[in-house]
Amino acid sequence: MIDAGPSLESAAGLSGTALLTYLLAQGWTARPSRVDGISIVSKEVPGASAAAEFILPVKPGFEDEHRRVADALRTIAAIEKCSEASVAAAARRAFILDGFEQLLLMLGNRRDVMDVKLFLKEKNDEGSRDMLRALERMELD
Repeated sequence: MIDAGPSLESAAGLSGTALLTYLLAQGWTARPSRVDGISIVSKEVPGASAAAEFILPVKPGFEDEHRRVADALRTIAAIEKCSEASVAAAARRAFILDGFEQLLLMLGNRRDVMDVKLFLKEKNDEGSRDMLRALERMELD
């Protein structure tokens, strides 16, 4: 029997969209499924007879998102020979960095930190709060 505890713990607060952002940057592919808001994610694995494949919710509000993200983390960790926690941490970092790049594009040439903070506070969604926390940590360093 599989111990889902570590992957469920690692998946806490990690959205399917954030994980997908990371996976696409790592060479995985995604295609839509027949169910709206669900992607089928796959990657060829050297030495395997078939590609690794799993479903991943990419629209907010999918009831089973936490468990599907945990399942994906277990699969990815097995392929990459690392822990679910390290995959989740890498996905969070990639998502935050991608968000910062998008944010800077939206703000144009206005790179003033106060403008960025104000924008993030006004947007007030999960990704914006993550970026704001990361920005505040960067200022402390």
